[in-house]
Amino acid sequence: MSRDETAPTTRPEDSFSRPPRQSRSQQSFNKLLDAAFDLVSEAGSTAVTLADVVKRAGVSTGVVYARVKSKDDLLRALLTREISRLDEHSQQMLGSHISTGVNFEGYVARLLELLVEHLRSRAKALRVAIQIGYADPVAAEMGHAAYQKTEQRFVQRLLERRGDIRHPEPERAAARAFVIVYSVVGRHLGLHGERVTSPQWEWNELLEDLSTMIAHYLGRRPPA
Repeated sequence: MSRDETAPTTRPEDSFSRPPRQSRSQQSFNKLLDAAFDLVSEAGSTAVTLADVVKRAGVSTGVVYARVKSKDDLLRALLTREISRLDEHSQQMLGSHISTGVNFEGYVARLLELLVEHLRSRAKALRVAIQIGYADPVAAEMGHAAYQKTEQRFVQRLLERRGDIRHPEPERAAARAFVIVYSVVGRHLGLHGERVTSPQWEWNELLEDLSTMIAHYLGRRPPA
């Protein structure tokens, strides 16, 4: 086997596909995954067929069945790849430095800015992941686990300012804050359906309003 034919290291998507025998096999499989990504983005997962993916990728049918047994396995391999990329970006964004000298409102605003930027910049991948999950319970479970990891990162960062949180249940309040932000931003991005058109100025106002609401929710003790 020549140097360029050496089998690549194991990738996240290999959990639902047979490992490649050489690098050229992986390159062809990457084309399949990229084609599947585009087709799911355009038409949804249920409308996509393996024949569509093969045609869009410009590879032979043999490439598909050399790596996966079915369309479900191909889409699960795609989902695994996208979740890995999303997780890496989420970790990078939500792990970003926030000045210790900023007040609580400023801290919340910066953390929300990081979360919203993660969701906005990865919106297409999130839509594809959600689409795949609609028709496949296994994929839906994978997606939910990934969602929970992002939620946990956000909650952990909020709880770094636990002393500023006056809610009697800080962990619960921080988790609810994530759900609120994700739900509102997800609707504007159309992650689960029709997209709400929002020019830049609306995004800035939305982020400001969300930051104010979340800071007040966390920083004020509820009435007895």
